[in-house]
Amino acid sequence: VGREKFEQGYRLACHYKVDGPLTIEVPDSSLFQSGLKILSHDACGQIDVEKGGVPGQRFGVAFDIGTTTLVGTLVDMATGADLAVSSAVNPQTSYGDDVVSRIKKCRDDRAGLHLLNDTIRKAVNSIISRLLKQAGVDKNAVCQIACAGNTTMQAILCNIDPSPLGEIPFTPTVLDPVRMKAADMKLHVNPDADVFVFPNVGGFVGGDTVAGITATRLDQQKEPSLL
Repeated sequence: VGREKFEQGYRLACHYKVDGPLTIEVPDSSLFQSGLKILSHDACGQIDVEKGGVPGQRFGVAFDIGTTTLVGTLVDMATGADLAVSSAVNPQTSYGDDVVSRIKKCRDDRAGLHLLNDTIRKAVNSIISRLLKQAGVDKNAVCQIACAGNTTMQAILCNIDPSPLGEIPFTPTVLDPVRMKAADMKLHVNPDADVFVFPNVGGFVGGDTVAGITATRLDQQKEPSLL
């Protein structure tokens, strides 16, 4: 913890032996959910009032768009609590086990990008359906979706050609965050729900890395750290 914080009463929970009654206070900086603002509350209020949302119910879905595995988590926007988790094998594996194979599919087949995008979109919708069923949540109450994956997976999810990643200097078509409406991506939630796809750092350093840095607050560390 460091001498200064130790003298202020801070302790590492994993090193502290409890031998009697005590009161534990967890600082905000140590609360994982309190600092995440990717799924914002403001847009939800607008959807509730204007876009056919479910009044008083605000939910978001966070997706890990992996090359091999997809994972979705349904989040209560009011409390930050995870309500349901569901995963599936990325069905794009039938077109290649790695990103290079899928980039090649998009480059060599004129319909390749459409095919891979349609495949991942259907898989994401299937996970959304399972999450809503598990938690008993109306699809129109989902007002935010956040997605993170490597540069290739994010490009295909957004129906953006990943072909530039297949040749030197391996430059992604898009580095900035992508923001869309659920209706534009044909996702089965509130059609006006905001979809946020994390920014990429570079060629093969994608939004999954940015999401990991954000979630663990690695950018706030004052000494060398490893993600």
